[in-house]
This record gives sequence, C-alpha cells and structure tokens, in this order.
Amino acid sequence: MDNEALLHTIAITPDFDPTESFALRRISFFDHFLSIAEAKECRYIYYDLAVREDTLSEYLEAENCLLTLWCQLAIKGQVFELNDKPSPIVSLNDVLSQGTKVVRERGSNPVFFGSLQLIWEPSYDLTHLLWLPKTEKWTKIERLVRMAKLNFLD
Repeated sequence: MDNEALLHTIAITPDFDPTESFALRRISFFDHFLSIAEAKECRYIYYDLAVREDTLSEYLEAENCLLTLWCQLAIKGQVFELNDKPSPIVSLNDVLSQGTKVVRERGSNPVFFGSLQLIWEPSYDLTHLLWLPKTEKWTKIERLVRMAKLNFLD
C-alpha cells in the first residue's frame, strides 16, 4: 500500500483502533519491563528527573539511542506528524526537534515515517510504541533497532 493510501486509513480520532490493521511492538532503552521498584530507583527514567537528580549524562546516553533510531527512520523518506490530519514535516531540523520532544515526553503526537510505513507513538520512561501495517515485515526495523542499541519488549 502506498503512503497516501495508508495515511487515509489512519483516523485521528479517539475511536481509532490501530490494532485492526497495524501490529504493535514496544522499543526501549531498557532490556525488560521495569518493575515498580526498578522504575522508582532509576534516577534517569525521564528527562526532568535526570536534570533534577543530576543524572543527565545517563539519561542522554539512553536518549541518544532513541534519537539514533529516529534519525535512521527520518532520513529514509517523508515524515508526517499525525495530529488532526497527517501533516508533513518538511525540514530536517523540525524532524529532529520533534524527535527530541517525543523522547523527552513533551506532549507530542504520533509520527509516521513514510519510508517504512511506520508509526512511532510517544510513550514514556524511555519506552515507545511502534506500529507497522500487518502486511509488512519487521526485519528492517528490527535491524535498525539493534543498530541503535535498543530493545524490543515483547
């Protein structure tokens, strides 16, 4: 399916259920789901905490892994922010700025990477959601995730 046709299948409404046509995988800097105790002990689990706890270098190591993947996805083709309707993000600077907002949990919208027909849904605690059409294979994305030193949590 081409990108334009695929984008028309994505309804930006509270009732939209992507599980009908998309498969979900979680990516994370961590290699497992953190327990409540582990999450409370981690002093760099999100940006503001890392700043407050003086653990910014540890946080930035994790952020750089996520942004490495973001850049690999963005450099390969057109990128759209999924707001009320799909809106192209034209400037590379804007694409990178959006990536930082997503990783730092700054109230961002999902982003569609046209080259791989992938949706990156912002999440939290250095873990994010990737949606891929069920008709596509995860092989390329798995390779990019490994190259970025990230993990799938599934």
